[in-house]
Amino acid sequence: MTNPIFLTAKRGPAITFAALSTVILIFLPIVSGVYLSVGKSNPAPKIANALLAKSEFRDAAANKLIENISKDSEGIEALLFEAKAKEIRAALSDAMGTKAFEDEVVVITQKAYNFYIDGDAQSGSIDIRPIASMALKAFSKVAPLLSLAEGQIKDIAPIALTSSKSDIDLKQIKTGFTGLVFVLWIGFILFSALYWRFASNLHNALKFSGIQSSVFAVISILIFLIGSAAGGSIGGNSADQLPQIAIPIVAQVLISPFLTLAILGLITTVALVGYLYTLVKKQLKPSN
Repeated sequence: MTNPIFLTAKRGPAITFAALSTVILIFLPIVSGVYLSVGKSNPAPKIANALLAKSEFRDAAANKLIENISKDSEGIEALLFEAKAKEIRAALSDAMGTKAFEDEVVVITQKAYNFYIDGDAQSGSIDIRPIASMALKAFSKVAPLLSLAEGQIKDIAPIALTSSKSDIDLKQIKTGFTGLVFVLWIGFILFSALYWRFASNLHNALKFSGIQSSVFAVISILIFLIGSAAGGSIGGNSADQLPQIAIPIVAQVLISPFLTLAILGLITTVALVGYLYTLVKKQLKPSN
């Protein structure tokens, strides 16, 4: 069964457009996953949320902070750091696990993203005083002598975000990459529609589209699995506890869109195969 618009059974054009759509299909999971991961919006808040939700990361970050602060301490300060290291770590870890701390980290990451990626000059400075104040309160609970005074916290100047003409224009790269993603999807849809235009019959068209969607799902899941393994391997090879914990978490957040794409590809495949099965079953059903 054919109609004047689709399934006109022209072998040459059908093969050509099938090949063109398949070539684009190979790149679609890659660019789509990257776009959903880092191109569509700022991934830093999700990463911050995932990291701060892990007590192991907060403990490791607290240890690193204590290590950096205490390395130049002398006298009574050094003794306090040594005697109360466990309590200080627990207090800092608890502070980093609060919603208020997480919100401030998200604000900082969003401002940095807006400035460097979106080119928003209004986001040109980052105020770290709220986070410093939370750390101060955590120190004060355990060892008041190690804390800065509130007045000193207020005197901390915002961190200025700067860029020069020699820096890579990340905003332009983001815009160009977004355009590439949409062009590839439009090209894939167009060539797929043209394949259906010249396909020999509905069965072949459904079968081919089902194969394409399954390939899309397989590529996506392979990227997800490879990314997960790579994140764990890179983190495991680090001698520092902080990256050992952080890298796999960050990798998981960044590659999670590929799993979403794989699921969508699988659902599409099942739908197409199910419809094809229904058609075949209907044709094989004996007529009365």
